[in-house]
Amino acid sequence: MSSLPSNIEWALSKNPHNIKRVLLLKYALGHGCWNYLDDLISDLLKGKCKGIQEKIADVDSFNKFESAWSELEIARIFCAKGKQVELLPDSYLGVAKSPDILVMDSPADSYIEVARFNEDDLLTIILDELRQFLRSQATPYLVDVDIPDVLSVPVTGYHSMQERKDTANRIMTEFQTKFSSPPPAQIVAGNVTFSISNSSTGTCGPGLVNSAAIEVPSHLYISRIRYLVTSKAIKRDSWTGDDLKKRYVIAIDTEQSYLDEEDVAQAVLGARVTDRIWPLPPPFLPTKSMIQT
Repeated sequence: MSSLPSNIEWALSKNPHNIKRVLLLKYALGHGCWNYLDDLISDLLKGKCKGIQEKIADVDSFNKFESAWSELEIARIFCAKGKQVELLPDSYLGVAKSPDILVMDSPADSYIEVARFNEDDLLTIILDELRQFLRSQATPYLVDVDIPDVLSVPVTGYHSMQERKDTANRIMTEFQTKFSSPPPAQIVAGNVTFSISNSSTGTCGPGLVNSAAIEVPSHLYISRIRYLVTSKAIKRDSWTGDDLKKRYVIAIDTEQSYLDEEDVAQAVLGARVTDRIWPLPPPFLPTKSMIQT
């Protein structure tokens, strides 16, 4: 099996689930994510973060890998602030539900629970599958992708995200079925339009990607963040003794590019409210005697 960058090979060395094979099926050896992940692990090692191999040893699926990746990202933030950080395995608290990270700091240690708020995967899946498919063709092609309005609005709920992934996979299956040699100038699959042209530079892959201008449904983001926080907070109910004395922090790692700080503030703190006395008191007007005095 192909070798990955050295830090990743080290991190995977205790994993008993052959997760490396699963990851290479998802990301080809030359994919940019490997250098990024290698640098991430390097930063954690420089920050003397403990438990990296033990954390990766629990990874038995791609979804679990994505969650672990988010935990590494949050751990790096604490390492960069000079904290003592340990990534915790699933078995850390025995039968109780384990938090993800332990941060040791004065005056109190903290357990960190990481929630991952995924980006809408439709475009990612389409582009990744398209790159892989075009590399297998004898002739290099460039393919422009036009995403319709109905698929341009991001989704936030778990089930909606799963449905969007299924839609993306169906679109790519239909595209590959309609692709011939030589291919037509245009293929429509699942309302997504693929415009195909020969590559003049000899490189293949996606070209221009067009999607509709959208109004982001902020209320859905707010609901999703509140759900993530409350569902993770429940984990603390299974703890006992000294574990309950530690501060408990829920960190959200998000890939949602449309999410802004106002949405996060409203989700966690509630809507901004301005206090006002109503009805307003009458304005103060000095009397004639006060003026003369």
